[in-house]
Order: sequence, then C-alpha cells, then structure tokens
Amino acid sequence: FVPVADGQLPFHQVLRAVIQTFRNKILTSGSDLIGVCFYGTKEKDNPSDLPGILVFADLDVPDAERILRLEELLSKNFANHFGHADKEVSLADALWTCSTIFGNCTVKVGTKRVFLFTNNDAPNADQPTLQAQAKQRAADLRQLGIHIELFPLNRGNLPFLASKFYVDVVESGEEGDLETLDG
Repeated sequence: FVPVADGQLPFHQVLRAVIQTFRNKILTSGSDLIGVCFYGTKEKDNPSDLPGILVFADLDVPDAERILRLEELLSKNFANHFGHADKEVSLADALWTCSTIFGNCTVKVGTKRVFLFTNNDAPNADQPTLQAQAKQRAADLRQLGIHIELFPLNRGNLPFLASKFYVDVVESGEEGDLETLDG
C-alpha cells in the first residue's frame, strides 16, 4: 500500500470507513447484516478454502465486539498481521466468496451489496482468463441481486482508471458515471 497524503495507509482508511459503517448501522438499522472479507492475503479462511481470501467477519448484525475487533486492526500492520499473498489473487475467487457468504446466510437479507475497496484499477491484468472470470462472476452476482459498489483508493500519484476494468464489473448508474473516476 502507498501512504496517502496524511500518511495513512489505504488499509487503515478502509478500516475507518468500515468501522463508521458498523456504527451507523447500529444506530439506524440494527437488523442489517455486515461482513468483512479481505483478499490478497497470505492467510486464508473462507467457505471454499480459496487461497488469498480471508473472511474476517461473517455476515452478522454489527455490535460493539465486532467494532472493537476492527479497531484493533488499526494498530496492526496488514503485511505483518495477515501477510500479502505470494501472487495476485483472483478477483473472481473473491467475488465467489462473497456470493457464498450471502448464499450461506440463513437470515432473509433485503439489499445485498459488496463494497469493493481497491487501489488496483486492473486486477489480474496479465491474466485475461481471470479478468473474464471476474467479469462473469460480477454478472452472476447481479443476477442474484447482489450489487457491487466500487470504492477506488488513492494510488499515490497515479490516477485510478475505472475504465480499464471496472466499467464491466460495476453496474452502470450504481456508482454514478465510472468515467468520472478516471484521471
């Protein structure tokens, strides 16, 4: 991860956003379910036993204990705590894991969303087959009523170009005009 202007790592930015989402859900919709899944990790812990994917928190109602677990991560170094995968992890596998998590949920869920935080605007760029699989998995998720919302992260001096890949993954209108993320 490249530190952002205030010196924070993107991982910590994401954690702060997730923690705030948990807090907001406790106050506004205490019955909503939220899960947290990391991909690109050396460790793995997921229903399909796929490499590089760690389900940190299964779908469940947000509570103080889950927030505390997330806050503890703010003091940890991602690379030391979870480790980075030795090779790039398939985004299709990460999306499959999200689909499985929703499928295994026994509680009826109204709106199903995957918040995808990334600073990689072209995942699996050197592997067209994996990119095609990720695009197909995203289409499969849409058919299941699961929406992917993209949150591009700072890449230092490099612009995040959603048009490289994500325009085919995120539904048009879901994140507004993806072209505005370019540049």
